[in-house]
Amino acid sequence: MTTLRGLSHVLIVASVIGPAAARAHDFWIEPSTFAPEVVSTVRVRLRVGENFAGEAVRRDPAKIASFVAVRAASEPEEIVAPAGMEPAGFYRVTASGSLVLGYRSLRTPIRLDAGKFNEYLAFEGLDPVVAARNERGETQAPGREVFSRCAKSVLQAGGEGGPGFDHRFGWPLELVPLADPATLGSGDSLPVLVLRDGQPIEGVLVAARSAARPDRRLTSRSDSEGLSPSTR
Repeated sequence: MTTLRGLSHVLIVASVIGPAAARAHDFWIEPSTFAPEVVSTVRVRLRVGENFAGEAVRRDPAKIASFVAVRAASEPEEIVAPAGMEPAGFYRVTASGSLVLGYRSLRTPIRLDAGKFNEYLAFEGLDPVVAARNERGETQAPGREVFSRCAKSVLQAGGEGGPGFDHRFGWPLELVPLADPATLGSGDSLPVLVLRDGQPIEGVLVAARSAARPDRRLTSRSDSEGLSPSTR
């Protein structure tokens, strides 16, 4: 599961493989501000839940593969905090422009009973997995999976957007915004590219929610170019 949270308080989730929980809870980065001042510290929270209501996730070094911030043409910098801390990290903003926060977890195995697993597959639109289970006669078998979490948050440091909003971390599954969130107005769409191992992937279910209407879930599938048609 991968999440990108933009300046307009939109949560976008792409699902390919691996449930995060029985009801496919979303996972996202929640900074203390999406428009930090230059020379200030952003508190970076990790949250898991649904409809923008979720529990805070404490920093667990044993689960972190990468937790960084990156500006245009700059190397990623670690988002730091002591183990067990909530917020899970802190980042010192020293320059204006687009700033992308990124989190990727290590792989974790889970086991779900058949009912919860099938519910998850249907909710997330993981049709190939459903078809494979049907073909193998495993519909009533428990689900055994390995999942990891990837999340992004795009900030406007110093009240400015600009180059770097579309940074690619090279994750196994990644959402890349194709328009600067800082330039979007009310009613504008946010084009999103879905990548798997750096390549566009077709048929991925992409879901979006707005903080203004968290109960409203918009979905579509990525096309052959890795774009969700509704985001064009």
